[in-house]
Amino acid sequence: MTTTDCAPQSELQTVLVVDDCPITAAAAAALLEPHARVLVASSGEQALSLLERGWVDVVLLDIGLQGIDGVETLRRIRAEPRLAGTSVMLVTAAEPTEYEESGLALGASDFVRKPLRPGVVLRRVLNQLAIQRSRHELAEHNLRLSQEIEAQRRAGTAVADMGLQAISNLAGIRDPETGNHLIRTQLYLRALCADLRNDPRWAPVITDGFVETLVKSAPMHDIGKVGIPDRILLKPGPLTPSEWTVMRQHAALGADALERARRGCNSPGSEYLEMACVIARHHHERWDGSGYPDALAGEDIPLPARLMAVADVYDALISRRPYKEPMDAADAAQLVIQGSGTHFDPDLVAAFMRQRSEFECIAARNADGPDEVQLPCGANPFAPTSVLRRAA
Repeated sequence: MTTTDCAPQSELQTVLVVDDCPITAAAAAALLEPHARVLVASSGEQALSLLERGWVDVVLLDIGLQGIDGVETLRRIRAEPRLAGTSVMLVTAAEPTEYEESGLALGASDFVRKPLRPGVVLRRVLNQLAIQRSRHELAEHNLRLSQEIEAQRRAGTAVADMGLQAISNLAGIRDPETGNHLIRTQLYLRALCADLRNDPRWAPVITDGFVETLVKSAPMHDIGKVGIPDRILLKPGPLTPSEWTVMRQHAALGADALERARRGCNSPGSEYLEMACVIARHHHERWDGSGYPDALAGEDIPLPARLMAVADVYDALISRRPYKEPMDAADAAQLVIQGSGTHFDPDLVAAFMRQRSEFECIAARNADGPDEVQLPCGANPFAPTSVLRRAA
């Protein structure tokens, strides 16, 4: 919406009469004053100066001005974007057809011939004022409508965000991972994306919209764990092969549940559910194709899932769980680096290495409380099967 569409409206509209004949100007002003606020200018320069100071609805512009004539004045008015909506009526002593084509090409709204006939002038000016009034009323209506739509959109987005957060928290009711894990992984993802956007290869893909959707979708990555029995999900020791088979089902379970929700969603939040489906299903895939549930490899693994894999595994390594103690940040970083080209996308590991200090700061600022997760007696905190059990 342009500035002219939002021109301030007062009780009386404004007409600018531009004529270097004082008698003609005075007569036109007297004719129009009962219907509008009237300004008078005796030259093109003076008219342009008055137009710079405030909004004018209609300009009654004599073509035969001395100095800057009416045609050039019209040209300059139309060159100013702020005045694009101003109606300009050309006044000429010649036949209007002489200037009709050039005047219309420059944006003239109407023509009036001298000597002025009061009834004709008044009716034509009032017509232009009515057109301007309708334009402004329509612009104000559209502005109110757009504001209402935006308010509804924001309300819908807020409701969708709360719903997404509720879904994200659902898994946390039974999963021993803490809420801070979700916060940390979101911040890790932001750090990775900020780094990758410095590379021309990634910048077109990792847009602001991509990052926002990724960050809002990420907390739902393990929603499928609500379908895993407690005896397996909360088991303090290593899982048996059959238990491990059940545990791996959480990726597909979560993706299927989110996909069903997405198909029934035609409101703000559907794009987040779509990406959440991708992340939930594929964040346990591995770059070398040895992951699950679909054994995807390389760039066949969707980018959001590849990003989530780095963030999720790193945080799982440095966090306390019922089956393990937290790993030192340096050791955890080394495991991520060692996974380049096998577990993780090498480009994302390179970004992780550049952002390693930021990851450590995020973890420190959003650390879990000391009593949030208790290590059961007899658990082997560094057994290979348990270190990455929830993150592998």
